[in-house]
Amino acid sequence: MQQSLVFLIYFFSVVSIFSHDVVQRTANYRMKRKPKDYHLYTSRVNWTEAVKQCESKGMELVSILSKEENDNLIGSIKEAGQGKIGFWTSGNRLETNGTFYWFNRSQVTFTDWETGKPDNRVIDGEEEECIEVKGFGVLKWNDNFCSHSLYYICETNN
Repeated sequence: MQQSLVFLIYFFSVVSIFSHDVVQRTANYRMKRKPKDYHLYTSRVNWTEAVKQCESKGMELVSILSKEENDNLIGSIKEAGQGKIGFWTSGNRLETNGTFYWFNRSQVTFTDWETGKPDNRVIDGEEEECIEVKGFGVLKWNDNFCSHSLYYICETNN
């Protein structure tokens, strides 16, 4: 009986130490992976209104400058249980004759386009000129009509 008790105490001590170590490493990993805070909004607005909404909250519509940022953003969307409706990013080519730029005026260099995108559709004279993280569970980039109503993501830098 006493040996069993000693074994159980030893066993739970080892499990407790191991569990604490795993949790600590995970928490530190997440902290290092998240250089930005993302704020996902699930009211549907057009791209111009998404820009205004972020600004009214003291933030900017999200810019995705690297694979790491893209992975963090997609992770945030999944953690929030979202992905059926697309999210506006700040990427657009409204004033640049075909070249996509972020809201901060830096050119889009890293991309994560859905296969076949951008496809530059034009309907009734309107061109697809704004970048969304596509919904329907796809979570890849898509060029879309800026007038469409989608969710949006604001960001703040830590």
